[in-house]
Amino acid sequence: MPGITAIALRGEHGKNGGVNTKLGAPTFVAPDLLAGYRSDNWDRDVRQSVECAVRYATSPNNRDDVVERPRVMTAMVNMAKVYPERRPDQSEQQWLQCISDGFYELKDLAKVLGVGQTKCLAFEWEDHIYNTDNDLAGCPDIETLFATRSDEEALGELYVSAYAVLDHPEVVKGLREAGYDGAVHGGSGESALLYELRVLGDVDRQVQVVVDQGVVERGWEEQSERFASALGYLARDLARMKERVNSLGAGGLVAQ
Repeated sequence: MPGITAIALRGEHGKNGGVNTKLGAPTFVAPDLLAGYRSDNWDRDVRQSVECAVRYATSPNNRDDVVERPRVMTAMVNMAKVYPERRPDQSEQQWLQCISDGFYELKDLAKVLGVGQTKCLAFEWEDHIYNTDNDLAGCPDIETLFATRSDEEALGELYVSAYAVLDHPEVVKGLREAGYDGAVHGGSGESALLYELRVLGDVDRQVQVVVDQGVVERGWEEQSERFASALGYLARDLARMKERVNSLGAGGLVAQ
């Protein structure tokens, strides 16, 4: 299946430069994955993606972390095989709509990891499942759901926040073994209305850092304006590249 080349941002902190992650699969936020970057909300989403990345750089999720050298990087992120895959009968718009809600269906994950392992993970994600307000097909809990249906049918009723799925090391390992070098989903919380890209393969090969700019908590709003401006220029350059490639009949570059 076709892959993705996207402009995305990542908030970082720490003494080491470059891309660092404790989970083994770094996350980037992208304002838009539509080919050509012609979304009516492009300017708004660029601004939000910059603000989101700055907040991640200056306010890490792990409260025990000491923020040192907070910075935001703008990068070109390349993914050749993306989870979840776009079906042959899906248009680009339909695929993006399906992944924009920020959840993964466990029946799809079972096709990669197998029914048995995905069932075990479902019980690990029990709290996440309940937090989705899933009615569990009328069952009071997932134990009853699996007790009254086949495992395949039960998994077909369940979905989990995508970030929780991709934070699990066994999922990352399984996706890598299946040949996926990236995953994408709609954001939540700080990244709501954006897309999140998780790099599963070789970061040095897949991520081309264009800007790696230090930020500070005071005055970050002014700095974010510079990021937004730079990101806008990059996006328009990529749009022109895509139009050029399409004119040669070689296919697209973004969310092909």
